[in-house]
Amino acid sequence: MTRSAPSTDDAATSDRRKSVLFCWACAHASTIDGDWVRRSSDGVVEYVCPVCDTTIDERPGHERTDGGSRHPIASG
Repeated sequence: MTRSAPSTDDAATSDRRKSVLFCWACAHASTIDGDWVRRSSDGVVEYVCPVCDTTIDERPGHERTDGGSRHPIASG
């Protein structure tokens, strides 16, 4: 049995699913670079829901070993 290549719609849906974060507390959804509140402290960036203030993810900050920052993150 041969498998056909995914249609353009399937590929777009797959890409969208991979790039959207969901708040487990209130079901808010937005892209990773969408309306999430980003808080930075101790080398960690927290992604916080703008609707219910739940922290949905923590990721390492983008610090360089020379002390410079590749992507400065505003703390809020």
